[in-house]
Amino acid sequence: MYQKLSAKCIFLFTFFLFLLLPAGEFRIVATADIHGDLRALALLAPEIRRAKPDLLLDAGDLTGGNLVAELDGGSSMIRALNLLKYNFRIPGNHDFDTSQSAFAAQCRLFRGETLGGDWRWGNLQGISWRIVSKGKFKVGVIGLTEPGISRRHLKVDSAPVFIPWQTALENALKKLRSAGVHYTLLLWHNGIDAFPHGVKHALKNVNGIDLVIAAHSHKENPGAMYGSIYIIQPGAYAKYAAMVSIRYNDETLKIEHINSGLLRGVSGVEAPDIKALNKSAVKPWYPKIYSKICRKGDLSYNSFPALGACALREAGGTQGAVFLSSIPRSSSRNAECYRDLFHLMPFHNTLCTVELSRKELAMLLEDLHKNNRKYQRLMGVAGFRWNFKKRCIENFHGNRITLTVSSYLMVSSPVLRRAAHNSSRWQHLGIPERHAVEQFLKKRKGASSGRR
Repeated sequence: MYQKLSAKCIFLFTFFLFLLLPAGEFRIVATADIHGDLRALALLAPEIRRAKPDLLLDAGDLTGGNLVAELDGGSSMIRALNLLKYNFRIPGNHDFDTSQSAFAAQCRLFRGETLGGDWRWGNLQGISWRIVSKGKFKVGVIGLTEPGISRRHLKVDSAPVFIPWQTALENALKKLRSAGVHYTLLLWHNGIDAFPHGVKHALKNVNGIDLVIAAHSHKENPGAMYGSIYIIQPGAYAKYAAMVSIRYNDETLKIEHINSGLLRGVSGVEAPDIKALNKSAVKPWYPKIYSKICRKGDLSYNSFPALGACALREAGGTQGAVFLSSIPRSSSRNAECYRDLFHLMPFHNTLCTVELSRKELAMLLEDLHKNNRKYQRLMGVAGFRWNFKKRCIENFHGNRITLTVSSYLMVSSPVLRRAAHNSSRWQHLGIPERHAVEQFLKKRKGASSGRR
């Protein structure tokens, strides 16, 4: 009995001694990969505010893939960050899928600061690092975009310029070391596990980073130590926010304890200001969103890939075309609105033309055939026929062909990347891919109405 009492006394003494220690706390809350989902952010916002963070961050892909966010140039999402008083954001790979003017407008509208020492677009350059202080405790913040992003953009004058993330990170760490920060945070649009550039692999031999807010892969991780670095990832579509609490000694400023977890919104409990913003953001675009652009059945599983390829071929004025789209929803048989087209083509791409040999064309189609199921997409072709069973090209007898393809396919296909090394074999048209398909479907719809 005395032993039990003694143990309890020691525990209570230690507990109260811990409370009496001069402890400070620094709270960090971060979101990532929201992709324009203001409705979900409205549900998450009360929890973000309740956490009362000292530092509120977004780790990229704030806007890409959302219809309203694309129509309004991402301004509604930036206004939401301003209402919640975000301190910093970094652009993810899809945040660069817009015009240079729209991107610059987002940066001007944001009341916080846009980080990223590894990118530059025209006269605009991301901020490499910042220091945030709470009393004497100083936290260094570094921002980096997606590490493989340079492979996602065509080498044209209007494209953003990227430098190796290793160089940007090394430069920022040198500055923060000389500034004498007590804790270093890396806000990185990069998943944890991908090899070889995922966070835990890429930073294996890097010293000086204490915490990484990860993103990009849409996975959730409530926080864990990976070697000497603490990594947390909030997931996607504003379902969760990552929260990290750093306790430190107020006198020595040494870290004593780190606690982390994922915040989740409560169903039906929305922040009134974000809810109102979402409503006002959608309203002006109703006529565009629900405008009928095609005949019923044109956006179906059987019809859309081939129609998309015909649209690209016509827009590019080439012999053939290869077109990729998302898999239509089950209700697509009756779909006929611009909103339905956007669901099939949610990301911004432009058109290119490229000249290929017959052998290169076969290699391209074979690669796409293998990967389409993996990436849940459909392929359509125009100007020739691809026999899936025999793996051969039919209805085309020439040795060379000029194709119209999307900028995404131009940079993602090894076959097309090799062809692009020869500048005389390809051309960037700059025509928005979705606009080309929309105009083709409208013309087809008008021709059908005229026949009636």
